[in-house]
Amino acid sequence: PPSADELRSRFPEICASIDLIRLAHEAERDGAPLFDTTSNAKCSTAAQPGQRVLLSGQALGRYKIVGFLGAGSMGAVYRAYDPNLDRDVALKIPQLSEPQQLDRFLREAKLAAKIRHPNICPIYDADKIDDIHFLTMALIDGPTLDRYAASNPLAPGKAAEIVADGVH
Repeated sequence: PPSADELRSRFPEICASIDLIRLAHEAERDGAPLFDTTSNAKCSTAAQPGQRVLLSGQALGRYKIVGFLGAGSMGAVYRAYDPNLDRDVALKIPQLSEPQQLDRFLREAKLAAKIRHPNICPIYDADKIDDIHFLTMALIDGPTLDRYAASNPLAPGKAAEIVADGVH
């Protein structure tokens, strides 16, 4: 299979829209890694330097990666199993390209961990293993917000009402 750098060089016009993390996980489902994820090439927002692709069965400290949940501009989220507490969790692995982003990430983690609200996902831990920073969070099963909104459209007034209720 082509490497990430080869894909970027062969298809520069669509380079920014290639989601290399999703491609890697789709290839994993098909039984083989698609590319070397240690590349330093800069292009896709989903696979910047410093962000590694974790595959099912791989360990990150005590956590065993169960699967890929999604990726965005902040980084990637994986379903993982915590054997110490015998539960599935979400591991959020940020994409950190500048040193001050780590400070912000850790500051936000500390603040979010203090919040107890039914509409806020609980944070269990913030840690670093093998140069990978991550948050351990409650795993909330269900559709992504994008999928939910696509099948349950809301009128703007109703959406504003829900947001306002969540703020109070």
